[in-house]
Amino acid sequence: MFRKVGIAVVGATSVFGTSVFADTLRAPYEPQKALDPKNFKQFPVILTGKYNHDTAKIAVHIGNNCVPGMKASFIVVIRGKDAEGKTVIRPYTPITRAQQKGTMEFLIKKYPGGKMGTYIHDLHIGDTLDIKGPFMKTPIKSNEHKHVGLLCGGTGITPMYQILHALLDDPSDKTKITLVYANKTPADILLKTELQIMERAHKRLRVIHVLEDAPFNWDHALGFVNSHIIKNYMPKPSEGKIYVCGPPGMMKAISGDKDYESSPPKQGPLAGLLKDLSYTSDDVFKF
Repeated sequence: MFRKVGIAVVGATSVFGTSVFADTLRAPYEPQKALDPKNFKQFPVILTGKYNHDTAKIAVHIGNNCVPGMKASFIVVIRGKDAEGKTVIRPYTPITRAQQKGTMEFLIKKYPGGKMGTYIHDLHIGDTLDIKGPFMKTPIKSNEHKHVGLLCGGTGITPMYQILHALLDDPSDKTKITLVYANKTPADILLKTELQIMERAHKRLRVIHVLEDAPFNWDHALGFVNSHIIKNYMPKPSEGKIYVCGPPGMMKAISGDKDYESSPPKQGPLAGLLKDLSYTSDDVFKF
């Protein structure tokens, strides 16, 4: 059950299932940047609720004529408290379009023992959320690559969703896009309806779901992302760009994890299946 506050939000167009922030008015002036990369700002929670068994969706009001302030692909930093009242800070990727006015939206997974996930899942409408940013991860440019491959698992879909909006919202972009999205069960798939709508609306987008535990009538891939899937769906080495985001085990198997010894983390050497298939670091970006 989702709960949303009756606040007038101008210019927000994202859809969460049956929840719609209507674009009722258009301001005659340029939108303002809502966020500050140097300081945390407080934003009121206007929508919160359970998305599935371990993920919540939440929206904050950032100002009627305000936008996040950066094009894809970007993250923000959220500040909260753990059970003992100690400050916790974590990076998150909004699923908001860069040009969306009025609201900023997130899908937040709650891990066992997770401090920030627990904090955010316990928020109510009218509470505030401390957010700082935005911070660029990697710029997404239209027509930069003929073919873009998106390999992700779980909440790793969030930066990919940003990329999809950035490329598909541009009528001049001709990039072929293939999304391979891995999960354990059908119940774990996030943004499934939104992805279906995107795929139906754009012939240049193909979405392949991979499930570890699938129903008998499952018509997508079964098991894990493997070399066969990569060979069949991803751009060939030196013929496009592959973006990877997922849990540590998936990252290790597909691309090798990032170098978290560095601050901020660096890409680190390419490893895993992509290296075995002759891709290079220039072909791959790790979120």
